Amino acid sequence: MASIILSFVGSQDPESKNTKEEGSIVTLIRHLLNQKYQIKKILLLHTQDTYDNAILTQEWLKDYLQIETKKVELLAVSSALSEDPIDVRLATQEANKGVQKAQNYRDNNDIFEFNSSSGTPSMKTAWGILQASGYGKNNRLWQVRNSEKMKQHQQLVFENNVNVFKHESDLTVIKK
Repeated sequence: MASIILSFVGSQDPESKNTKEEGSIVTLIRHLLNQKYQIKKILLLHTQDTYDNAILTQEWLKDYLQIETKKVELLAVSSALSEDPIDVRLATQEANKGVQKAQNYRDNNDIFEFNSSSGTPSMKTAWGILQASGYGKNNRLWQVRNSEKMKQHQQLVFENNVNVFKHESDLTVIKK
């Protein structure tokens, strides 16, 4: 079983210019490596505005985490999303294209790791929508906290699961 990571690239990747801390993509991958997960592939979805950040993230992963460059694939999103990166419908469509591309690298037990902390709020939301909709089965939805706002009992990186809302919705429909 290996991990295939999917993430939009944000303005704070690979590093926040304000805090000088690693961005959510690097933080998530470092977390997965520390947990001894095998990284098979990393798909970084970028807009026209975040292309340079995608290149820098790829280089950062190679230089600091020893991730082979060939394991990191940069995927340009549609020009429509580049022009309107807060359109949740477009973001979800592009995230789903990333999932479809990732299927090419997936073996039966591989897990899709969705990074819901990078990109615009709409891009972050797209991964939860895909999880709740059942796209890319066998996935985990990850969140990376801002370490400056983290409370002592909170984890920096943690898994979210929005399937609970899907199940509640399904039960409501069944009851009606």
